[in-house]
Amino acid sequence: MANELPGSLLVTFTRQGFMAQGLAAMRPRNAMILAFTPSLDTLRQLGMLRGVETYLMTFSADPDVTIENAVQYLKRHSRVSTGTKLIIVTDILSQDRLVDSIQLRTVN
Repeated sequence: MANELPGSLLVTFTRQGFMAQGLAAMRPRNAMILAFTPSLDTLRQLGMLRGVETYLMTFSADPDVTIENAVQYLKRHSRVSTGTKLIIVTDILSQDRLVDSIQLRTVN
């Protein structure tokens, strides 16, 4: 998906780094991976992966709030602008099990 959308960015949220490591292993040609984590140890570990930018951020209990906080952070730091396509890749808790999720969002 990232290779088909020029100028898009992959955004992931990870506590232990597994999702970001998996994305980096399948690294797209045209998109950076932006990995958010609440763990300083995970931040340091992910910093060694090629093509991955890491950010330290506390996660909300509500996944939509976490995503919105990340988008606002990226906007404040001029990493994204209006119209940027974000491919959100994460896992979410649904009925006591983790479900992989991919969302396409456009920055407003």
